[in-house]
Amino acid sequence: MTGDADRNGRVDSTDVYMVMLYCAYHGAGYHDYTFTEYPEIEAALLTKLDINGDGSIDTIDVYFILRYVAYQGAGIPTDWDELYEKHILQYCPEYSLDVFKMYPQSFYITTQKKCIIK
Repeated sequence: MTGDADRNGRVDSTDVYMVMLYCAYHGAGYHDYTFTEYPEIEAALLTKLDINGDGSIDTIDVYFILRYVAYQGAGIPTDWDELYEKHILQYCPEYSLDVFKMYPQSFYITTQKKCIIK
């Protein structure tokens, strides 16, 4: 399941914590830190945690998982495509969701909430 780091069938704050911890370890140079000791499960899991599809697990993925959890906690039904669309339309209204999905690594939202395309 997309965003489910602990593989318990739901996306919740534990998954946010686990992905943040993964990012922290990898950011500190501990690249051998994994979610599971089973390489086959790890490979499949990493694709489900790379929410924006840019090939890495990073704070952007944490952001989307956290936002998903917040919507669910508030009782607002959502899905991953809808989260992408809201994010892109909020900060990059001139681009479509399809463009973002094709080139997710090219979109950056600055701290001033401006959309930068690389």
